[in-house]
Amino acid sequence: MYKKKSTKKFISLATTLLIILAILAGCNNDSGDVGKPPEDSNPVESEEEANEKNDEKTSDSTENSEEYLKEFFEISFDKEVSKKDMNSALEKFFGDEASLIDGDLNGPNLIKAINESSGFKELSLTYSDDKAKESLKENDINEDMEADLSKYIASTIDSNTLNADLVKDLVSSDEITDDLAVETFSQVLNNSNLGRNYLGYSDDPDIYRKLEDSWNSFILYDDETLTDIGAKLVKEEKITGYNLKLNSYVPDFFTERSLSYGHSNIDHALQLIALINSEDLVAKVQLEPKVSIYEYLPEWGEPDEPTAKYFVDEVGDLLLANAMEYDLNFEFTSTEDLIKFEEVVDEYAKKNEENQGEGLIIESWWQPFLLVSNDEMLDDRFFEMYDISLSNDDYTLRSAVLEEDKDAIENEFSKLGGSTKVEVEKKYTNKAFYDYLQGIDYQ
Repeated sequence: MYKKKSTKKFISLATTLLIILAILAGCNNDSGDVGKPPEDSNPVESEEEANEKNDEKTSDSTENSEEYLKEFFEISFDKEVSKKDMNSALEKFFGDEASLIDGDLNGPNLIKAINESSGFKELSLTYSDDKAKESLKENDINEDMEADLSKYIASTIDSNTLNADLVKDLVSSDEITDDLAVETFSQVLNNSNLGRNYLGYSDDPDIYRKLEDSWNSFILYDDETLTDIGAKLVKEEKITGYNLKLNSYVPDFFTERSLSYGHSNIDHALQLIALINSEDLVAKVQLEPKVSIYEYLPEWGEPDEPTAKYFVDEVGDLLLANAMEYDLNFEFTSTEDLIKFEEVVDEYAKKNEENQGEGLIIESWWQPFLLVSNDEMLDDRFFEMYDISLSNDDYTLRSAVLEEDKDAIENEFSKLGGSTKVEVEKKYTNKAFYDYLQGIDYQ
């Protein structure tokens, strides 16, 4: 059955129904444990091994923080950091929430500015002089300072905005060096929601639960402005379909070392994570929802009943399928790992013949979808394509196109998008999906 897009009231009722179904699905998940690694699939690590692994992950984040600050915040420091440079960095990093440095550039004043910018000013002012002194004493910080500054420094440690060792270095240093500045912003990145947006690492013991919980929380969503534009583009045969994405889930991973893998079955994602673990690949992981919208052809028969993750919509004489899917985003430590991941997918997650039996993970596709921005991947395994997008509030409409179609489709997006800016990004995709875009392989 399909539903008509007749009135806003009907859409609202349908949306409510989908939300109820999603809640019931989360409470009564009857998918069983198909595709889920057994609970003991992660061997028990000693405390020493676990701490060593966590130290490696932390050191990887810190080591790359300078590069990350440049890419996402346009922040860099000279060897000698001035007050003007630091205030500029605070404004770029915290935006409208930035609190700038009063007085001289030194450790205590920088800590106060970061504390206030991070939203802990009111907490700091609840500290009594004695409480602040006791906290600093416990953390072996003995430098003399104004009572008000000691309150900010104590609450900065207690809120885990910066750790005690770094605070001690900042307070005791005669000047703020570039290394201290980078380390300071690195810790704020790692301890706040201003940096990467991700669930965890692929080898975390609880990553399977986090992925499944995240997937169960996804329900079909809509942005009327963008879906009207998308429907017109499909109706006029400018594109065959598009994705509608939620900007709040964007992972903000390093461009050169990240990869996006599209699919619609969560058990496939769970097995894929276990698969890359077995191949000694470790990456940061984010599950990003997307609604895949495409023309539903009459020869496919009567549509299935609508659920929280699928329905077919009637827009005039056009039938549009709306399917909940996901992009499984990875940030690896090197380009070599990106290439190895593609090789693993090609061998164990790509269907090559009908009724293919053993040798593939569950629900493998004929055309697995991989997307990267690293032009070092451009060889006989990855091919150039373009991602054309149009955003409205927290939603983005995206369509993947070939180079020869880019200008025409960008023009159509611009005409329908009005004053909204159309974004065009060069990307690279794997051969299977590239062949699909060309119409060579379309199973």
